[in-house]
Amino acid sequence: MRDCYECGKPVRLRATKFRVRGVGSGVHHYIEHMDGSPMHTEEWQCTAMKPYPKDGANWQKLEAKWNGEIVEP
Repeated sequence: MRDCYECGKPVRLRATKFRVRGVGSGVHHYIEHMDGSPMHTEEWQCTAMKPYPKDGANWQKLEAKWNGEIVEP
């Protein structure tokens, strides 16, 4: 993955499973600096509840957007 656009630190993609009582479970994906510090904005996060979308994994879209492979209008 490309280094942070704002500070130049190396980054990584992380994931955390979560469960909401009575609602279900899901996965929260986020990009963070390699030293564990959070990103400068919350733009680089996504959450998906089961059943997951069939049009592709949210983390793949998040990583592609970060690497500049997806350009939003």
